[in-house]
Amino acid sequence: MKLFITFNSLLSEDGSISDSVASKLHNFSKKNEVVYLSCLEIIEEVRLEAKVIIKYGLPYGKVVFRVDGETYEQLFLRINPEVFVGSEEIYQGLSEEIRNKVLLKRFEEL
Repeated sequence: MKLFITFNSLLSEDGSISDSVASKLHNFSKKNEVVYLSCLEIIEEVRLEAKVIIKYGLPYGKVVFRVDGETYEQLFLRINPEVFVGSEEIYQGLSEEIRNKVLLKRFEEL
């Protein structure tokens, strides 16, 4: 299974990522692919955001973002995930066809 997860969905209220979140994501990644979604569109900012993978010991995975005016719809078609953990606003903006293929979950539900 391919999990598409936003960095924001991993953050606690104080802006950090807890050990339990990192552990849960590591367990999930043993049998599933993890792809991180950055909502940023400037490559330098995406690189800075991606450093949280190392900083918090998260499982390695691709970091993707929208390029050249790409929509979230186009991004989802490019990545083709089965599960999305992230903003309900992003999810609701997708076509019904994509929402029928991609399950929206909260991180706690993994």
